[in-house]
Amino acid sequence: MAGKIRKSRKASARFDPMARTPAAPGADQEIEAPRQLSAHQQRHLERKRLQAEAEALKNKRRKVSKANKLEHKKQKKAISRELKTLKQVSKQAASNSKSACGTADAANASPASLKDFTFVLPTPQRMDEG
Repeated sequence: MAGKIRKSRKASARFDPMARTPAAPGADQEIEAPRQLSAHQQRHLERKRLQAEAEALKNKRRKVSKANKLEHKKQKKAISRELKTLKQVSKQAASNSKSACGTADAANASPASLKDFTFVLPTPQRMDEG
């Protein structure tokens, strides 16, 4: 007699490919530490974290008491400042190597180092009319 199976019983017996059995090879080993993220990924995660924090502060705005209003404003400004600096760092990291080299050379060339530099231009000579 093959009757219908209840839904709860049917759902519990489904195969889960991600489930690990205790007898699976490598089950006794610890789970590996997460791999090291690249600089780009780290900046991205940091930016997303700051944006979420800013959004949480924005949602909390109506719940802030009058006494804590200034502190709330300072927190908002600090987060927006961090976001701006993070965006600037991202832009600098994304720029190509030529512009990065050009800014490094310009920074090293101070006016004191150019003090003894002379540039001689040829003087134009007058051509006689003949």
